[in-house]
Amino acid sequence: MKIRVGIAETAVVQGDAILEAIGLGSCVAVVFYDPALKIGGMAHPLLPSSNGHPVHKAPSKFMDRAVHLLYEEILSRGANPSRIIAKAAGGATIFKLQRIPNIGEQNVEAVQTLLQKLNIPLVAADFGGSHGRTVEFHVATGEMIIRSLRKGIITL
Repeated sequence: MKIRVGIAETAVVQGDAILEAIGLGSCVAVVFYDPALKIGGMAHPLLPSSNGHPVHKAPSKFMDRAVHLLYEEILSRGANPSRIIAKAAGGATIFKLQRIPNIGEQNVEAVQTLLQKLNIPLVAADFGGSHGRTVEFHVATGEMIIRSLRKGIITL
């Protein structure tokens, strides 16, 4: 079963499922995984921080809220905090306009900081560049497959 995780969404599943985020640009898809229980979750936030923004309508729009929601959800499904690992991809620089801050870089920095605070190891990542990506996370195996026109297919 394939479950699409759209912008500002999170999903957590167990067993033989594939979580998919399509067309990542500056967004970063973050995956949490408990390999012993085969529980995996994905968040697809758009912006690095909810600071100063209302979050009641789409809390997973912001990296800081999405990561915490994903963590809480995977724990509620029985994942052990000491076994959770993370994988992530995205954070591209799509628009190179000087007056617009690089949201992709900010998203990458935000996820790295949040994972460090939660003591979750980032075991694999594909960040940056100027190309979009589509990410699939296979919960049964723990594999993340990244497809892009520029780099082809990468398995993490």
